[in-house]
This record gives sequence, structure tokens and C-alpha cells, in this order.
Amino acid sequence: MSFVVNGADWVFDGASGAEVNAWIDQVLDFVKTSLDREEPVLIGGDFQSRAMLDAFSLWEIATGQAEIQLTGEIVQELYAWLGRATVYSDSPDWPAGWDQTEISVAGGALEDNVDLAWVHHTIRSGRAMASLSFRRQGTLPTQTSIGVAEVHFVGHEADRIAFWRDAIRVEGDNAESLAQLGPHAYPEIHFLPGVLDQVNDLGGGYLAIRAPVQAALAALNDHGRWIFTTPPPPLTPTDGLHPDPTRGTPSNQIIERRFRQIGLDVAPENPNVRLNAQTRKARERILGEDTIYCEWHLKIEPHRNRIHIHGPVHGIDQLIVAIIHEHLPLP
Repeated sequence: MSFVVNGADWVFDGASGAEVNAWIDQVLDFVKTSLDREEPVLIGGDFQSRAMLDAFSLWEIATGQAEIQLTGEIVQELYAWLGRATVYSDSPDWPAGWDQTEISVAGGALEDNVDLAWVHHTIRSGRAMASLSFRRQGTLPTQTSIGVAEVHFVGHEADRIAFWRDAIRVEGDNAESLAQLGPHAYPEIHFLPGVLDQVNDLGGGYLAIRAPVQAALAALNDHGRWIFTTPPPPLTPTDGLHPDPTRGTPSNQIIERRFRQIGLDVAPENPNVRLNAQTRKARERILGEDTIYCEWHLKIEPHRNRIHIHGPVHGIDQLIVAIIHEHLPLP
């Protein structure tokens, strides 16, 4: 599971220096986040030598030999990235059909694109991969002489997240793929160690309710931190109301209403659960040197299957997913 740079994008004939710098800077931002999250970014074997502007290669452009000039910062970042970049054809596991490089995107004309064809054939082999592109976005159908695929063209954070969420399904759509890829698909959630493995403890089995579980995690990732930390009165980020810092953190009632606005049934436990030593302990988890009480729970089903969460705490500016269980004990 990785991103392959679409070298065909890097043809800059007719573009201005400002456009080229902006395009490369966009890719470098994406690459930096990818490396921080240990998400591989692969390049083609000819990427650093192919002509990108007239007859000039990337490094000839970078060293000032072409008409367009790259900023010093971009040149330094290119050296830092490409000096350790991995070539996808160095992989021992080549996808079937890799040599069929004539490919059509979204019903367009055929183009000879080795990088994109590698992604296409990898997806057809049942493995998740995306094309890192600054000219196309979203999920588009691709076709070669031996079949079709749906390829994610990524270049922004929203594209990345859509790819990883789809990758959970491509890579088996089971508890194992959720545990492996969940931190990439839901990067704004802090998962306590081993918590995603707990989906196997859900009543009826994870496979039967995987869609609502994934939808719940997506909503928690996209909105959870805002819900727990934004001062009243807004109930959504787009309702036109401005947070009033003098009102402090939102009340439980505001938090519950905000979750209802995004279609989630989330509530804190009744006070008697905290007062009972056994039931309180079942909801406590160690986080660093602290013990957190994870009373907020999201209901996957009305009477069973819960995701216990906690708002951001000092040192962790993310919503915390702490427990996934059929139903924790009550007093």
C-alpha cells in the first residue's frame, strides 16, 4: 500500500515558473506528511532522468540550466526526498500485466504511462495503491487491454484519507485490515494500543457491522476533536455561529447535540457507573502517566456494541478511541 508518483504529470512545457514551483511544492507537502506517517511514496526508475522541461531533467532544472528557476527551499526538499526515494520496480512482487502500459483514464485517449499502469495493475491484483498526481484528483476509472480498475489520484489530504479508507476494503475489509490501516484512514484519532483489535469482541462479529463501524470512525475522525473542544454556541462548524471563548469548553448537553447533528448516538455514562468501583475500572485506561475515565460511548447498535471515547487531553490533541466492546458491565 503506497503512493506512486505519476511522472507523466511532471511535464512543464508551457508552464510559468510560479506554476511549476507551486505544483512541486504541493507534492513535497504531500510527501512530507506521507513520510511522517510512514506511508511509502515510490517513483519510477526514470523519474530523476526523464525530460520534464524541453530536454531538461528535474536535476538540470534544479541546478539552473533551464529557463524556469526553482526556489532554493524546493531544491533542498527535493534532494532530501529523492536522495532516499524507493523505485517501485525494485519490488520483488510485480503485478500481473505490468508490461501493458497503454492506459485510458475516465474514458479518455490511450496514453503510454508506465507509472499509472503500475498502479492500475497493482489494484487489479487485489492490493491498494494510489497515483500521486497534481493534475488529476479523486477516484477515476482506468482501462488497459486486459481490464479496468478504479484508481485514486491523490495530491491533497482529503484524497489521501479517501484512499486509505477505501484501502481497508480493498485489502480484505476485515478486522485485520482495519487494525493495520485504521491509523492511516483516521489520522485525527488517537487509538490506544490494541484497541482496533477489539472489534473482534463486538456482538455478532465485526464483519456483520463493519460498515457502521467504519462510518462511525470516519465521523469521529472528521468531527470529534471539534465537538469536544470548541466553545459554545455553534453546533456545527458551518451553522454561522462563532465560538465564544469566554464560555469555556462545551457542556455534556452541547457535546451530545453536536454528535446528533452528524448522525451519531453518543452519550456519557450515568453517574452511578462512575461511583461503582467495578464498572468505573472497566472504563478506565492508562494513558502515559495518567488514568483516563472513558465514559463517553458511541452506540453502534441500540442495545449493544459500543466505542468508548475520550476528548483530547494534555499532550494529545486528538479524540481518543479507548475501548471497543459489545457492552461493558453496568452496576
